[in-house]
Amino acid sequence: MATPSGAFAPASREAFEAAAARTAPGRRELLRIRWRSDDGRISVSGSGAVRVAPPDSVRVDVAIRLGVARGTLIVAGDSVRAEPEEMVGQLLPDRFALWAALGVIRMPDGGNGFELLEDGARRFWRVADAAGRSTTFEMRGDTLVGVTRERSGRPAGQLRLFRGSDGAVLRAQVTDYERRARFEVDIASRQPSEAFPSEVWRLRS
Repeated sequence: MATPSGAFAPASREAFEAAAARTAPGRRELLRIRWRSDDGRISVSGSGAVRVAPPDSVRVDVAIRLGVARGTLIVAGDSVRAEPEEMVGQLLPDRFALWAALGVIRMPDGGNGFELLEDGARRFWRVADAAGRSTTFEMRGDTLVGVTRERSGRPAGQLRLFRGSDGAVLRAQVTDYERRARFEVDIASRQPSEAFPSEVWRLRS
């Protein structure tokens, strides 16, 4: 993410939430993805599908190459369910980073301090919490470009988004410096969808 030029100024939660709302998904979509995950010990890759339902629901189904294993993550508002939980936790980013990888801003857990820096066409929102963590969102207009996270002043993670000529996300790269892990996803295709069946939002077990 580009380094902002200038100083952050205090901002309101309402202003941040309004900016975040403008990144929310506008329609139901079915995405086909290719993904790679590497934590320094194990590197795996595979394919999958992502179902997005406005305003705040997403289901991710991933399969490891050669049929080694499959996993499901369902996020509905603040509810997060995974199966198998341990494998999904190792492979996929957390709820906040998952949405950001789709170009959607969600309030970081515990966010209670808000600042804004405007640098020409770029806008940087910084959200802090009581645990000493800060999250900075880089935007151009109403479009999310990237995210960085710091904990007690030290880099904790970074997200980079790559978009096509139509503005849609084509690739997302998530680096977790604390876990020394990296997750990358390519969106191979996307298509609008009718309403998803109710069982989509339930785990098999």
